[in-house]
Amino acid sequence: MNPKETVSLREFQLYEFLRRASQDDSILLNGQDWLRVETDINALWPDFGRRLYELHAHLSDHELRICWLIRMRIPPKGMATILKCSKPAITNARVRLYQKLHGTQGKAHMLDEFIRSL
Repeated sequence: MNPKETVSLREFQLYEFLRRASQDDSILLNGQDWLRVETDINALWPDFGRRLYELHAHLSDHELRICWLIRMRIPPKGMATILKCSKPAITNARVRLYQKLHGTQGKAHMLDEFIRSL
């Protein structure tokens, strides 16, 4: 299997794992699950974490997880299910995170576009 096929398979497996978790409120991701997400994100997009830390070195675990979920194109409702909070809480966190990273006001969708561009 060539590296491109491996990355594609890895991305698919990570997406399926997160999609299942986003649709089943009984699934609770533990520290090992989040380590797997971080490892796979770093393998799929090697500069993603570095670019985030260059923008703001002190992201909380919650903020970092929101960024990972955005990068994997998990919708806000799914993020809320995975992170065990409300959809409005996710939207508010995305707005605050945009401001934290850019130093200016923005909308939640602006953070999504930015994160997906990294």
